[in-house]
Amino acid sequence: MSIAAKIITLSEAKEMYDTYTTRRVAPIETYEKANGNDANFKAVRYGEWTFAELKEYVAHLETVNSNIKDLPGYSKGIDRVRLYFGAYPNKTHLNSGKEIPSENSISYAGRSTFFLIPTVLEGGEQKPFALERDTYNPSILTNDLTRVVNTGDIDSLAINEANLTPPPN
Repeated sequence: MSIAAKIITLSEAKEMYDTYTTRRVAPIETYEKANGNDANFKAVRYGEWTFAELKEYVAHLETVNSNIKDLPGYSKGIDRVRLYFGAYPNKTHLNSGKEIPSENSISYAGRSTFFLIPTVLEGGEQKPFALERDTYNPSILTNDLTRVVNTGDIDSLAINEANLTPPPN
């Protein structure tokens, strides 16, 4: 299917946005307010990267793709890019020690997020992957992002830290 055939109308987008509002936003805000976030907590409604950031990410994936297409079993290269939904823990730092970001003095702690990870077709299934640091071969991940074979260091291909925005007041 062409990308043009996948473009939805604004009324379809609005219907999905409104469904998310009624089915997801209220439970998220109720839960977060009851579990340590302030009374003014607003659920994330969207995130964004600049067009230049997305082009840079795609260019990085193009480089990775050109390198893995020569590997046995990966001639198709990167087949898709997945969007994973996630949430920042309600604390100041991730387990890695990285500080949880903030924007305009609003911490992302406890907020929804999303990240992108490329996939390759392996054994008839789409598999997310990282790159083995020593060989740059794909290190296949399960759907919950656990490594299938845990050998050596890997370089992640996941992109995150979009500018997250709760709705304006």
